Amino acid sequence: MDRYLRPERFDIDPSDSSSTRAWIHWRKTFENFIFVQKPAAPETDAQSFRPPEKWDSIKFQLLVNHISPNIYTYISEATNYEEAITILQKLYVKPKNLIFARHMLATRKQRPEESIDTYLQALKLLSKDCDFVAVDAETNKNDSVRDAFISGISSHKIRQRLLENLTLTLDQAYNQALSLETAEINSQNFNTVSLNAIAPKEPKFSAQRDLLFC
Repeated sequence: MDRYLRPERFDIDPSDSSSTRAWIHWRKTFENFIFVQKPAAPETDAQSFRPPEKWDSIKFQLLVNHISPNIYTYISEATNYEEAITILQKLYVKPKNLIFARHMLATRKQRPEESIDTYLQALKLLSKDCDFVAVDAETNKNDSVRDAFISGISSHKIRQRLLENLTLTLDQAYNQALSLETAEINSQNFNTVSLNAIAPKEPKFSAQRDLLFC
């Protein structure tokens, strides 16, 4: 059974675009592998039973043996399994930007080559990053208005700034957008005033000098 469950050595660079997906899958296969390695309870097999602290040490050894030297450098200073796995989890699974994820879901259109079934599956895949939870009607309404508000804003700069937030309420989105819009307008007005101030003026000639050219 072990040879069927044994995962391949993990060697995906954290900067790779598919690293998060690869890590989540590999970790699951590795956990399946160490599950079957876990010793039996004392009452069933006292001789093979290992104390919890020894089992943790074995898990750590198994982890080290199933990652590449490049990946090991990230956990080289870890002293136990939980510490090492936490380091790798934070390295490969970044905090989700819920605002951007919901924007991507709300604005995803069916592509010319996509069938209805493929398009629906793509939407379901995007929804996994949206972290939907059970909420009351008021919260659901505000979230929907917020998503429509961000998607419909005409200023690309303001939308981009709003999408940089990991989380954002409707009121926060409104206040930030209003502040950015005001700053943008003030900047434009300042530039206009500055240009007018430095614009060259038409020279004025005295009446006496004008008579010389008559």
